[in-house]
Amino acid sequence: MSIRGVETVNRFTFCKDERLNNDKIIARLYQSGIVISKYPVRIHYLFLSAEEMRSAYRAQVLINASKRKLKKAVSRNRMKRLLRELYRYKKSLVYDQLQKKDAYMVLSIVYGGTHLLDFWEMERVFDKAMRVLFKDIELHDISEGQKSPEIE
Repeated sequence: MSIRGVETVNRFTFCKDERLNNDKIIARLYQSGIVISKYPVRIHYLFLSAEEMRSAYRAQVLINASKRKLKKAVSRNRMKRLLRELYRYKKSLVYDQLQKKDAYMVLSIVYGGTHLLDFWEMERVFDKAMRVLFKDIELHDISEGQKSPEIE
């Protein structure tokens, strides 16, 4: 798969354009998106049309950590960094699934735990959540789509 002349399948990058920063899409994601919860990771996702996506990438991601559960900014930043790294390693699998279905999606990955996890523990939990996401992508029907409010 090539985007802007760059081969992205085997590149483990996470560039600025892959980050979700559209407030209207974020609001729609949390209002009408689907949730996968594997404690302490929660994934919200929403399928979009190519016109709504406004990006060259098939998926855009928002990564978050709960301020209520992790009081210290250092702890939140560490968990967000781990989630970003894990997504960066696994995103080629997501892109492959989306490419097969000719689908576009936005994701929000939220860390909701009260304690810090190391990389290997986080990877184990993240993999469980991603397996459920892959099954949902496989079952997604493009013609049906998700009926949700349009973006103005």
